[in-house]
Amino acid sequence: MKKLNIILILSITLFLLSCGGEKMTNRTATFYTTLGTIEIELFEEWAPITVANMVKHVENDLYDGIFFHRVIDDFVTQSGDPECKAVGVYVPGLPPQCGEGGTGETIPLEHDENLSHVDGAIGMARSLDPDSADSQWYIAETEAHNLDPENRDG
Repeated sequence: MKKLNIILILSITLFLLSCGGEKMTNRTATFYTTLGTIEIELFEEWAPITVANMVKHVENDLYDGIFFHRVIDDFVTQSGDPECKAVGVYVPGLPPQCGEGGTGETIPLEHDENLSHVDGAIGMARSLDPDSADSQWYIAETEAHNLDPENRDG
């Protein structure tokens, strides 16, 4: 049986939480989808460039109305391509550019020993070039340590 992906990202908001007025905790981004809400924690202390990149895209409404264009069971669910806007059901291959787009502004790979691809981790999609991340991101659906920078080929 063919599985059709009907998940649409409707809107995203960022929250900056404070703890007792003293120390700031990590920002969170909340993704409101047709199938529920996803809240992610952004670790600015360990990945400041990556967090600033995502915050910029959220504040510029880049992610509003796009859908998850890549869903690979037991691996990753990916979004963030501004070309992937549609209403209804996503059919692989339509539009043809969906999944390959971005803003054209790349950021360097950030690596911190505190970050790893555990179940539910968020990462930036990139090509074999470690400094090619743009706007696309993914959620690891299971541990995917082969995606950790120290384990990447290339």
